[in-house]
Amino acid sequence: SVNLARIAQRHQVDADVSVEGLSSMSAESASILKNIERPVTVSAFISQTLPDDLKPKQKEVEDKLKALKRLGGEKINLQIYRPADSLDQYALLATRDFNLKPRKAIEDTVSGKEQQDVFLGAAVTSGGSSQIIEYFDPGLSVEYELVRAVRTVASSQKHVLGVAKTDLEM
Repeated sequence: SVNLARIAQRHQVDADVSVEGLSSMSAESASILKNIERPVTVSAFISQTLPDDLKPKQKEVEDKLKALKRLGGEKINLQIYRPADSLDQYALLATRDFNLKPRKAIEDTVSGKEQQDVFLGAAVTSGGSSQIIEYFDPGLSVEYELVRAVRTVASSQKHVLGVAKTDLEM
C-alpha cells in the first residue's frame, strides 16, 4: 500500500492528504487569509516533549500552522520554535519577546505523576500590532484563534473617534 503522507513528507510537499481534511482550513478562513493586507509573522512555541494527553493538540496546532502558511503564502512568515525546557534559548525568546510563559502540565511517568513546564502557544505580529495566544487549550479551536489573530494584526488601521474640547460652542 502507498502512504501518501509519507511520500509527501519525503519530497517536502505540504498538502493535506488526510481523508478528514485535518490539515485544512474552512473556506471562510481561506478567504480571510488570502485577503490579508500586510505581512504577518507567526512565532509558535511548542515544547519538544509534551505529556501524552497534549500530543493530539500538538498535532492539531502543527497541522493548522502549516495550513495557515499554505493559504497565506508569501504574506505569512511561520517560525516554529521547540523549547526543550523553560530555560533554553527558545523559552527565553518566548518569555522575553512575547511574554509567553510555560504552563504546568502533569505527566505520568514510571515513578508517578510529575509536573513539567510546557509551551503550546503562539505570537502573531505585523508591524507594531501583536496578538498573543498564550496556550492552545484542548477545548480551544486552533483554526479560529490563529485566523482571528492574523486578521486582527494584518488589517489596516482602525479609525479612532476622539472628542476634543475647544472654545467653540456647538
